[in-house]
Amino acid sequence: MSSGLSRKVSLCGIFVSLALMLSYLESFVPVGFFAGVPGFKLGFANIAVLVVYFSAGPYCAAAVSLIRIIVSSVLFGSVTTFWFSLSGGLLSFAALVLLSRLYPGRVGMIGISVVCAAMHNTGQIAAAAVLMKTASVFGYLPYLLLLSVPCGIITGAVSAALFRHTGKIAETPGRRVRT
Repeated sequence: MSSGLSRKVSLCGIFVSLALMLSYLESFVPVGFFAGVPGFKLGFANIAVLVVYFSAGPYCAAAVSLIRIIVSSVLFGSVTTFWFSLSGGLLSFAALVLLSRLYPGRVGMIGISVVCAAMHNTGQIAAAAVLMKTASVFGYLPYLLLLSVPCGIITGAVSAALFRHTGKIAETPGRRVRT
């Protein structure tokens, strides 16, 4: 295995661990209760995905996101939470890739994070509508989208700060990101 590949695999492993740790810690914060939206979470595990995306690229970030979703669902969730997380994660990741490729260096991590948070919530509500066989869950979407803004700002700001300190570890040549 080449030195560059070993470095990327190691970096991905570190960020999977970080994402799982943040996901676990987040499970102790009853934000949904205070926000009045059952099941709502801050999305801090996405900090790891954002940082690794801009540090090591989309494939490593996709692996971190997918592994985190699978492992955290097995350890802390259920089959239902897996489908909610997977749906939100896929839509959020698609937004991350599109924004970073369509507007390279013009949209910062905070902006990307807010859009990704909104897409994550949209994906979860779509999964809930399919699994529960009712469109009434879309009534939660406006509240979730509103909460996406402050949570996305916080997640994006923390990601930008972390990237500034760790981004040089495995920075991909030619990658531009506004922090």
